[in-house]
Amino acid sequence: MKLELLEDRADVWKVFPETENSPEEVLLSMLSQEEKQQADRLRAPHKRKLCICNRVWLRRILALYLEKSPETIQINRTPDGKPHLTGSDALSGIHFNISHTGELCLIALGLRPLGVDVEKVKDDLDYLGLAQRYFTPKEYEEIMKSPPHLRLRAFYRCWTRREAYIKAKGSSINELLGKIEVSVISPRITANFKDPQDIYRWSLVDLDVGVSYISSLAVYGNPVKIRYLSP
Repeated sequence: MKLELLEDRADVWKVFPETENSPEEVLLSMLSQEEKQQADRLRAPHKRKLCICNRVWLRRILALYLEKSPETIQINRTPDGKPHLTGSDALSGIHFNISHTGELCLIALGLRPLGVDVEKVKDDLDYLGLAQRYFTPKEYEEIMKSPPHLRLRAFYRCWTRREAYIKAKGSSINELLGKIEVSVISPRITANFKDPQDIYRWSLVDLDVGVSYISSLAVYGNPVKIRYLSP
C-alpha cells in the first residue's frame, strides 16, 4: 500500500539499523555506485555496515511512498552534500533527510524542504565547553539560566535545533555555524545574521524519540504535525 504525505505533516521513521540481518550482497544490490563508494571509504567495519544499512533503509522507506523498487530510486546530492530525489522521482515533491546517532537512525519525509538531527545524550560530555565554542553568547546564556540538572538537555536541544536548520537549508556547517541563533527555551530560529528574513521562512519542531535522545526537525514554512513510524 502506498503511503501518502500531507502538506502540514512530516513523517519521521525510527529505524535501528544494527538489527538488520540481510546478507551484505543483498544490501549492496539496493545501493547506487556512489553510495557503495561512500561506504567503502569507511575503514571501520562497524561504521561501514551502519552506512550501508542507513542508506538501504532510506531507500526502502522512500519506496513505500514512490511505489517502486528501492534500487531504482534516483538520489543525488547537492554540492554541500544534502541528499535529494532526482530525475523523475523528483516530480513526487518528496523531501527527506536522515540523521543517525548511537543505535537510532531517523528518516524524515515531507512535502516541504526539511532537515532532522538526533543526538544520543552523553552524561560525560563537556557540553559547556562546546557551547562556549560553537553557540552564540545568547544561546550560552539561556543554557546557563536553565536549572543545573536540565542544562545538559538544554544544550542538546540547542544543538539539534541548530543542526536541523543547517541541514534543512542544505548549507555546510562552516557556512552557517557562526551566523545563526536559535532559542533554547522554545523551538524558534531567532537570528540568521547572513539572511535576517530567514527566521520567518523556517520553523522548528521538537521530536519525541525517547528519553535517551534529543531530536529536532526544521521545516520550510509553518510548523508541521509529526507522524512517527517504524518499519
